[in-house]
Amino acid sequence: LKSKHKMLKSKRQMSESKHQMLKSKHQILKSEHQILKSKHQLNRLKRQMLKSKHKMLKSKRQMQSESKHQMLKSKHQILKSKYQILKSKHKMLKSKCQMSESKHQMLKSKHQILKSKDLNLKLKQQLNRLKRQMLKSTHQMSE
Repeated sequence: LKSKHKMLKSKRQMSESKHQMLKSKHQILKSEHQILKSKHQLNRLKRQMLKSKHKMLKSKRQMQSESKHQMLKSKHQILKSKYQILKSKHKMLKSKCQMSESKHQMLKSKHQILKSKDLNLKLKQQLNRLKRQMLKSTHQMSE
């Protein structure tokens, strides 16, 4: 009876030990599960962070690209304006040049007219001289 009691006691202790071991195992598994859950959550957070970082970089790039485009547009506008100004200046200079040529032509014409008048005057004077000489000659002949 005593031996039976000892055996039962030992069995019970063994069973309790087993139970304790299973409890520990369960606790370990629970802890591992918790660790995995935490890792999973950490990965999710990392992924979200990378996503938002990517979005931020994308928007930054887009913004830079837009501002660059705007700057190029402005530069183009400035160059266009400068070109228009140069074009206008060129037209103005061309007009001035044409006007100078016209003035020169006019002065040449005036000079030609004056030369003609001068020649005309000389011819008239010569004609008058000849007329006087002729009158003198006729007057002398008639005497």
